[in-house]
Amino acid sequence: MGTRLGKWLIEEFGEKKSKTARAWRAGKTEGVRHPKNTPELRNQIGRDLLLIEADLLERAHLIKVDWTQVRTDMKGFDFPMANLDRLYEYEGKTNPKTIIQEQKAFIEELIKGTTQEWLTKYYLSLLEQLSEGNMTASAMDSEVLRCVYELARLEEYQFKRKFSENVFHNSKTFEKNFQKRVITVLRNAPQIVEGMEDYEVLAEFQILTYSQTLACKGNLTYAIDDTITVNTSNMPYGTVLNAQTLVHGKPIQAAGVKRVITIENQANYEDMKYDDHTLYIYVHGFPSPKERNFLRHIADIVEEGTEFYHWSDMDLGGIRIYRFLKQNLFPALQPMKMDAESYVKAIEDGHGIEYDNEKKTKYEELHASGECPEELKELLERILTHGKDIEQEGVSPI
Repeated sequence: MGTRLGKWLIEEFGEKKSKTARAWRAGKTEGVRHPKNTPELRNQIGRDLLLIEADLLERAHLIKVDWTQVRTDMKGFDFPMANLDRLYEYEGKTNPKTIIQEQKAFIEELIKGTTQEWLTKYYLSLLEQLSEGNMTASAMDSEVLRCVYELARLEEYQFKRKFSENVFHNSKTFEKNFQKRVITVLRNAPQIVEGMEDYEVLAEFQILTYSQTLACKGNLTYAIDDTITVNTSNMPYGTVLNAQTLVHGKPIQAAGVKRVITIENQANYEDMKYDDHTLYIYVHGFPSPKERNFLRHIADIVEEGTEFYHWSDMDLGGIRIYRFLKQNLFPALQPMKMDAESYVKAIEDGHGIEYDNEKKTKYEELHASGECPEELKELLERILTHGKDIEQEGVSPI
C-alpha cells in the first residue's frame, strides 16, 4: 500500500536537505511536525484523496488528524518524527538511514586499504557528512570513490583506457562517466599544484595518456632499459619521446651541452635552431612524474657550470610552471625572456591579453604570499600594473 500523503511526508521530512530531515537521518527522532491543510497541499494531493489518505495513515497510527465536521474535513495533522521509520516501511520505500549505513560501511572499508594521509582525511570528512545526515553527492558516489581508491593504489604506470578496462571492464567508461569528478577529488592530494591540467593531475597518479610525450632538441644520449642507447644529435629538428620511452629511458650523456632550456609552448620550441651547446626541452606545462624522473638525470650528467633556463608565458601559469621546475628539477633554474624588460617590450609591441578579476585576485594572493620566486617578482609587479598576460608567442625568439 502506498499513499501520496505518505510520500509527501517522506520527501518533506526524510529526504530534503532541510535541517529537520538531516537531523532525522542522523538519528535524532524527537519532535512532532504539524502540517496544515493548506491550498498547496490540497492541490498537490487532491482534496478528497488527502482526507482519505489522512484517515488511512491515522488508522495505521502514523499521524494524528485534527478533524472538523465529523471527519469530513481537517485543519491539519500531527506527525511524530519517531514514526518516520515505520512510514518508510508502510510506503514500501528504502529508508535513507539504511543507505547511509551501507555507504559508511563501504567508505570504512576503503579507509582500511588506504595508506595516503590526504585520502584518509578525505574519506573521514565524507563519513562525518553522512553521520550528520548529509547525503552529499561526493559522499554517495560509490563509483567515483572506488576510482579514486584504485588510482591511489597504482604502483606502476598504466594507460588510462587500460585502467578503465580493469576497473569497469570497459575501456571508455572512466573517461566518459567519471574522469572529471574523480579529478576533482584528486586535486586534494598534496602533490597536485594549482593550475595543473586534468591530464597532468592523472599523470601524478601514474595514469598515462597516448598524448603524453616529451620533445627535445640537442646533443643528448639516453639509454633504454640500460641496453639500447639513442643519440638525439642525429635529429637536428628535434625528437619526441613517448610515454613508454620516458618510463624505460634514462639520460646518460649530454656532451658539450652548456645550456639547458625548458620551453612551455611548442611553437617557440620548434623555432629554436639546433645548437651543439644547447639542449632544448619542450615541457608543455607541469612535467608528469615519469617526465620528471627522466629530466632530473640531466642535472647529474651535464658538465659543471651548465646553465639552466626556463621560458614560459608571462602569466600566472608560466610563473607556477617555473616555480614547479625550480622546486622539483633544477634548483639553479633562471628565467629566460620572463623579465620586466621583456614584458614591457611586448606590451609596447601591442601584445597582451587582459585578465579578469578572478585571476587578478590570484595574482594579488601570489604577490602577498611571498611564494613567487625572487627572480620573477618584478615581472609579477608589471603584470599587476598593466593588467595583461603575455603569451610566449608574443616575445621575440632567443
